[in-house]
Order: sequence, then structure tokens, then C-alpha cells
Amino acid sequence: MQVARKPLIGLIGFSGFGNFGDELFDRAHNGALGKDFELERVNPSISEPYFPDGIRESLERFDGFLLGGGDLLNPIRTSSLYWNEQYLAKPVYSIGLSIQDRGFERKDVVQHYRDFFHHENFRCLNFRDERSLNWSMEKGILVEDTNVFADPVFSLFEQSAAARARLRRHHSNVKQLGIVVRDVPDLRILVDSMDRLLSEGKLISINTGKILKREKPLLDLLSSRGLSIQFCQTLKGAINAIADCDLLASMRFHAMVVAAAFGVPSISLLPSVKAEEFLQKIERNDLCGNYIGDDFSKRIPWYASSIPTATIGQLISSAHRSYELLQQQMANDLLV
Repeated sequence: MQVARKPLIGLIGFSGFGNFGDELFDRAHNGALGKDFELERVNPSISEPYFPDGIRESLERFDGFLLGGGDLLNPIRTSSLYWNEQYLAKPVYSIGLSIQDRGFERKDVVQHYRDFFHHENFRCLNFRDERSLNWSMEKGILVEDTNVFADPVFSLFEQSAAARARLRRHHSNVKQLGIVVRDVPDLRILVDSMDRLLSEGKLISINTGKILKREKPLLDLLSSRGLSIQFCQTLKGAINAIADCDLLASMRFHAMVVAAAFGVPSISLLPSVKAEEFLQKIERNDLCGNYIGDDFSKRIPWYASSIPTATIGQLISSAHRSYELLQQQMANDLLV
């Protein structure tokens, strides 16, 4: 008897190249959808041309495509990877999208998103924040049954894991400050403004592969200042390193998400709308920060309280619900 194959879903993005957030998305997608669907990245390249052998030939074997999560909506330009209309020859789904904060927008770009989302083959849309939902409503982009859910990455975790991590930290004699940074134009300012952090914390290097190679100049500079660096060779290793911290100071959004899933308070080192909105959502405005400023390290809440267990549970449940709705739509379209 011939066994029917699972529908093949193309993941549009940068998973597989070592970026922490994209690798988390990839694992979340596979965990939630892998039972019924085969999932595979569509683009063989991390830079243009994304499809060296031609996009049409590369897309033919897929039954549908999945966008997200992340801030893929740029109001001033459309990515030739994410918003290519050739995907719409098959059903296209999305999860956990948000809009970048650019301060202004271009009408032709907004129209492109409007046409894309209103296409008959665009099947599922949900956002990870209210601001993106409101923007889509204002611009006439909103499609039927659009909702806001927690970041999809929260679906990877269990509420009990946060409780176990909190208990482990409570019984530890050594309090750990974890630092997650990214390449920024003013590296010297970054290093000079973090002297106390550099002396009291450890840097957690959470990226791997090609992305890690890009960060080497920054890591070399921090290492020259005597900072202890913990290189995480795997995604699980990076998650565990964050979970072991009592406090995280982070420039990367998804390091903050993982920290929250384990109850670890995380102060934002790099100001961004998505970080501020996330901290407001979990009622931790006290953790909004900026590494640039006078004596930044003195403004770190060294004894910040943990993220409440109930809050973690709500985020995890919300993320699971977003995948349930996505799986239902994909099953209706693609499973016979």
C-alpha cells in the first residue's frame, strides 16, 4: 500500500544560518507542524540572489509556504525574499508577524502588502503585537480572522520549566548576570558604557555558523577587555545558558523572549519598539534600557524580580493557540 506523503511547506527566511531567533522559529514550526507537514527552507542563500538557480524552479516542488515570525513588514521597502508574489501560486501562511518601526512609509510599499495579503492564496495572518494589528487595520491590509498572539517561540517551552529553573537559581550560591550583544556601529561606546557589566557578567554568544563569523570583530573586542565569553555551540546550549542566569542584559529580542519563558528578568540594552512593547506586555517597564548614556551600568536593576509564573503560562498558551489555528487552516487546505 502506498503511503501518502506529507505536504511540503517552504519556510521563507534565514533558518539554518545560525541566527538565534530564526533557529528558534524553525524549531517552533517543526514542533507544532512537523507531525502533519514536511518543512524545509526555500531559499538556499542568505544573501541576494536568494535563488541562484531561479526562483520558479526552486518553488515548484513545494505545496505551500510559511512566512514568519518576526518584524518582516518594512513600511519603506519590500524584501525580495519575503514578499515575492511568485509564492502566491500556492497557499501562503504566516505567523507571528510584526511591523518595523521606521517613522514613515511609502504608499507603493503599503499597496504591495495590501495586494499580497488580499490575494486569494494568502490563507492565514496573525501578528505578535497590537501595534502591527492596528497598523494593518489603518492601512486596509487586515484580512479576515486576523489575531494577535504571543511570539511563536514561546510554544517551545513549558510553564513547569520556568519553575524548575527558578528553583535551581534559588539554590545556587553564585548569581549570574548574562550579557547578549550584537554588532552595532559604535562598538567603543558599547564597551566603554558597560564597564561594570563587563567585570561582573559573562557574555553569552548565542549565534552559530555564518552569523557567528559576522560577530567575530565584536567578540574579539570584548574579549580584549577581559570579558568571559560562553560560546554556545547548539541552540539547546544557548537556551540553557540563558535559563541559568539570574538577570540578562540583552541586545537581542529573542534572548529576552527565552529569558522570560524561564522567568529570568531581562533588561533591554538596545532601545527598540518591539522590546519596549514586549516588556510592557509582561508589565516590566522597569527593564527598558539603553546601553548609551552616563553610567548605564548603575541603572541596571541588579535585584530585579522574576517574571511571574502566571504571565509565562499566558504567553505559552497564546503561542500554542496561534499554531493550533495555523495548523487547522493548513490541514483544511492541504490534507486530503
